[in-house]
Amino acid sequence: MDGTRPGQSIPAAVLQNEGGRAGRELLNFLGKRPVLVVYWQPRNPTAESALISAYNAVRDVAPDVAFFPVAFLGSGQSPSDVSAALTRFGYASLPSVDDSGPLARVLGFNKLPSFALIDAGSVLRLVGGSDISQNSQQGPSIFDAVLMAQKGQPVPTLGVLNARPVYRMLGKALPELAVTELDGKTYRKANELVGAKKRT
Repeated sequence: MDGTRPGQSIPAAVLQNEGGRAGRELLNFLGKRPVLVVYWQPRNPTAESALISAYNAVRDVAPDVAFFPVAFLGSGQSPSDVSAALTRFGYASLPSVDDSGPLARVLGFNKLPSFALIDAGSVLRLVGGSDISQNSQQGPSIFDAVLMAQKGQPVPTLGVLNARPVYRMLGKALPELAVTELDGKTYRKANELVGAKKRT
């Protein structure tokens, strides 16, 4: 299977046979309640931040939506890294689930972090994105869609949201990056170039 497209139902048999251990664990929620899947990686600051902000955003306002974090293990990482990270965040009660790729293929994940919202009828409503507050082209954010699911409202199909790695940097200072000018010899900090007067 190439992945379920938003708007399609996720067959239980596909999760069972093609989703690996993480897919079989996801079956415990499928068709019973909405599920927000967060695909993340331990020691990846962007992915960890997405997991933390998503969990904090939905914990108190959407208790009927299952929060299902799935960790992609990088080179040299083990399942113990997942449980250690969740404990470090204060989320030891969350399931410690890792995936080597099968569930990612079923849900269509190709970036870290990524989200998937599956409604109570087992229909995939969105996949992708890089932050819980990210808006879809249709308007609602991932968080808004979670709130709709919590209230039992029909969740629109938001489609595939592109990863926006700089999304969380909007309104913040540029990092300390050194760049070279056209002469190939002069190095300047990127934040010095922003707002610099044009030289004549």
